Amino acid sequence: MTHYFDKAIQAVSDIDAQSDEEFLKELQVIERRIVDDVAMCTGDREFPNHLRQAIMKVVANSQARVDRAPFGPTPGLKISLATRSSQLLSELHRAFHLVAAAKIKTRFGTLTDDPSANVKARDTHDGEEVS
Repeated sequence: MTHYFDKAIQAVSDIDAQSDEEFLKELQVIERRIVDDVAMCTGDREFPNHLRQAIMKVVANSQARVDRAPFGPTPGLKISLATRSSQLLSELHRAFHLVAAAKIKTRFGTLTDDPSANVKARDTHDGEEVS
């Protein structure tokens, strides 16, 4: 298993914010980077649809966001502020362990628990495939 999510979770733990607003601002930067990687990974045509749907539901509900009009704050926001952690990262970590355990074979190799590594492997493969 990789340390992709462990590093992100540690980065959240290392946030030294004096206020909820300051903590939330730094947390959202970390979560946004992870969500971008996850979206690029799960958006691949070979990523299993049932896992994609489950992971996108985690993102929608667990991300620490206030600006989800007309729905209001995400459930993950209150948890993140109360615990000074990221519910999103914990849930995605768990989900990507399931992805890796499923040993899903794709054109660019077996999916791992690191969405950024999956994207790099895909882009490398597809770049070579096009040439």
